[in-house]
Amino acid sequence: ALCGALALFGHYARRGEGWAYGVGMFLYAADSVIYAWFGDWFAFGLHFLPMFFLLVSWNSWRELRRREAAAAALESAAVPTEP
Repeated sequence: ALCGALALFGHYARRGEGWAYGVGMFLYAADSVIYAWFGDWFAFGLHFLPMFFLLVSWNSWRELRRREAAAAALESAAVPTEP
């Protein structure tokens, strides 16, 4: 069930929904903590790399949104050059 939920959050994240990154990372981290709680350090370590890439992709999404907003602001402030 958790894998299905993570896949659903991945789907929404690809569509550009920012909340999906946060919820997906939280659930994935909770899954990682369960492995650490029971002492399965190998599985916990295997969860570290995807969590790193989730964080990197979330930061990339934030930067993309920031640049899109800046481009929209420049576009709306542009003076028309009609004769």
